[in-house]
Amino acid sequence: TSISAVVVGGGGGGSGCDGGQIRNETNNGGGGGGLAYGTIAVTPGETLTVVVGSGGNAGGDDTGGTAGGNTTIVRSGTTLLSGGGGAGGQYRSEGATAAGGASGGTARIGGGSGGSSGTGTGVSGATGGGGAGGYSGNGGNGGNRTSNGVAGTGGGGGGGGGFNTTSLTGRAGAGGGVGILGSGVGGDGAGGTGNSATPTGGGGGSNG
Repeated sequence: TSISAVVVGGGGGGSGCDGGQIRNETNNGGGGGGLAYGTIAVTPGETLTVVVGSGGNAGGDDTGGTAGGNTTIVRSGTTLLSGGGGAGGQYRSEGATAAGGASGGTARIGGGSGGSSGTGTGVSGATGGGGAGGYSGNGGNGGNRTSNGVAGTGGGGGGGGGFNTTSLTGRAGAGGGVGILGSGVGGDGAGGTGNSATPTGGGGGSNG
């Protein structure tokens, strides 16, 4: 007569590059997916609609990434639990961020939003992706160019480190994911390290 569930939205895909040219605009990583959990009273034999959102696609040359899909549990048009998908990274984005997905639903007990990407600076480079939301806190935000990503809270994933280089190759760090084991198990995801050549991805939150 009741079920418990955790839903996590898909992370947004990072943007592509400038097709072989160096320009003074930052390309963004994607936002992290939001997480929601709750317990749902059910009637034996009824039907609930479950949709699992996919991760967004990375952009190609001169294009942004696509948003991640929403993960939802719905009864007769009412959304019981929803983990929103993260926004796709923007191509050549000065002052822009890719937002993380939200945590919602009428049966939601808790959960956190996904972290955002780092903020574009108008200088060549790439921002790290946002981490997935946690059980009692949000995913960490991505780093900006050479800065580190921010650690997740409440079991959320860490943001990826930013990337800055004068070469035509390389990428920023991806945001960390999240697992099903709840807040406090496995700890919060550490932020990824940003530097000139080899930024790292954010750590997984809650063993994710």
